[in-house]
Amino acid sequence: LATVLRVQGRYAESDDACHRVGVAGAQLHASACLAENAALHGDVGSARKTFESLLADPRLPAATRGWLLTSVAELEERDGHAVAADVAFRGVLQLGPDSYAAVDYADFLVSQHRPAEALKVLEDETRTDAVLLRLAIAGTRAGAPTAARDVAEMRDRIELANLRPDAQKFHGREQAMFALFVEHDPARALQLARGDVEHQREALDVLVLAQAAKASAEPQAIEQARRLQASLGLHDRRIDALF
Repeated sequence: LATVLRVQGRYAESDDACHRVGVAGAQLHASACLAENAALHGDVGSARKTFESLLADPRLPAATRGWLLTSVAELEERDGHAVAADVAFRGVLQLGPDSYAAVDYADFLVSQHRPAEALKVLEDETRTDAVLLRLAIAGTRAGAPTAARDVAEMRDRIELANLRPDAQKFHGREQAMFALFVEHDPARALQLARGDVEHQREALDVLVLAQAAKASAEPQAIEQARRLQASLGLHDRRIDALF
């Protein structure tokens, strides 16, 4: 429940659910849950200290350590600390395969103008829609020989998905990213991103809206992205840098 509420940008309600996780006896998870929310609404220093404290326990299972390190990587990326984010992402993947972290790290590497490294990170991942999208984006940026194939396959998957009712409603972010970064169609990306944030408001959703708004050079869209970030109380220097 805490995660669902966080994804919707309802941080205060998510905090309540995090506290209930603690009441149920999972104190580590409750602390991490609250720290994730704190970082999102700007209390980065406190969140960082919480994660450092939790990670100091040498008895942590690898899966738990990986989850916490992924949260640290995301926190550092949003706070503009690329080196720290990179270290944390690599720390996760050194623990073993982690598809979520691999996709997250690929996005980070592309944003840091390191698309060839993103392709390397994803090379052994199952070609889910999320992975294929990043292969298409990174491959296009890197001029990889596999890019045309990956772009064509992703385009086919989007066309098939859109045969289903409401497909764009629930996959708007991915389709917006494809439109913006592969097809270079900011107007289409903006339309999709606007639909996406009506239902889902993770930091990445707001970032993609802001990127599409900036690329479209549409003042109303830029103001919409600013207002949404402000209404959520979302701390994300990547978005700040766009405006």
